[in-house]
Amino acid sequence: EASPKHRASLHVVAGEAALAPHDRGGLDVLAADLSAFRAHGGKLIMYHGWNDPAISPGYSLAYHSAVKKKLGEPSDFLRLWLVPGMLHCGGGAVPTTVDWAGTLAGWVEEGRAPEVIIARGATGAPRMIAREK
Repeated sequence: EASPKHRASLHVVAGEAALAPHDRGGLDVLAADLSAFRAHGGKLIMYHGWNDPAISPGYSLAYHSAVKKKLGEPSDFLRLWLVPGMLHCGGGAVPTTVDWAGTLAGWVEEGRAPEVIIARGATGAPRMIAREK
């Protein structure tokens, strides 16, 4: 078993990873087999803005689906949020600011697996956004 120091990783991944070159120095960002990461106790939060003008949120949905097909239900280690109104990795006309690192830290360090996130912004009331299943 991994030591507590190495049991879980803190990663925040934006949706554009799905379009990165297939081979980045040996790192295969399209590989859906995250079994080693899962077995090591890793936790992964993915997010993508529904209004991303650069990269379709369909890529993040497709990757999440590929992981699910390969490994079965991944919610014990992988969660995906599609944020309404969010542009490319942030911004937008509605509340889209999320404490991704804090959300992930709560999951990794305290075992609080997130079901919803709270988006905040300069305009509009904070809003809750449920994860994709």
